[in-house]
Amino acid sequence: MIDMVIFDGECVLCARSVQFILWHEAEPRFQFSPVQSAAGARVLKAYGFATTDVDTFVLVSEGKAYTCSAAALQVAKHLKGAWRLLRLLVMI
Repeated sequence: MIDMVIFDGECVLCARSVQFILWHEAEPRFQFSPVQSAAGARVLKAYGFATTDVDTFVLVSEGKAYTCSAAALQVAKHLKGAWRLLRLLVMI
């Protein structure tokens, strides 16, 4: 299953988050698209997000859209090493 992470391509922190995910993902699972791209805007629009006011990253996984900490915890499920332990926070 391929999941899509949509992020603000002009945000340095967002770009570093993408690099972090790429370095730590257990297997190639994520595709990345900046919100400023046609593909990113199209996916956001399909899930009811305004493409002009995205201040966080959005994860689209298995037909659901996650934002903020919910998106980060969903991503953590697929990271390697101790980072996977963050997935336990989903239960809280």
